[in-house]
Amino acid sequence: MKRIQGVKNSLDILHKVEYNIIMRFKIPFLKVFRPEKKGIHRVLGELEGDVMEILWSRKKKLTGREIWQKLKKKKIAYTTVLTVLDRLVNKKLIKKERSPANVYLYEPAISEEDFKRMVSEAVFKSLFEFSGGAITNFINFFESIDPTLLDELEQILKKKKAGLNGK
Repeated sequence: MKRIQGVKNSLDILHKVEYNIIMRFKIPFLKVFRPEKKGIHRVLGELEGDVMEILWSRKKKLTGREIWQKLKKKKIAYTTVLTVLDRLVNKKLIKKERSPANVYLYEPAISEEDFKRMVSEAVFKSLFEFSGGAITNFINFFESIDPTLLDELEQILKKKKAGLNGK
């Protein structure tokens, strides 16, 4: 029961820090955190997340029309996709440039790995500042998912400590 309470407390804390994250860390794309969603949809809207996944999966710049065609299953208007693209440009997640053919091309301004790292760091930092018990709750959460994760965490901590002592 204690373990379940620790997990519940961790989720309660996540809900309470949404506002704190954006105000403290000034990450323009991180205004909410929805733990019930999956992947990047926890911090981006449904369409924004889908567009970012499309752009990250491609190795070239895409036009708005190409992105819209990849989203056709969702039956979304082309103009809606253009609006989402403009919002992502304003959030500094994608770059927009005009091609010689006078068409806008879009590409990620940040890698998927960097995006996830920035979000994780902001959430963790905010959680640890929010609650003195956050570290304990964090460890209890790992243990409740899979006790072997604690062994992995221990190995990571040992490597980090060894690296710090070697400096």
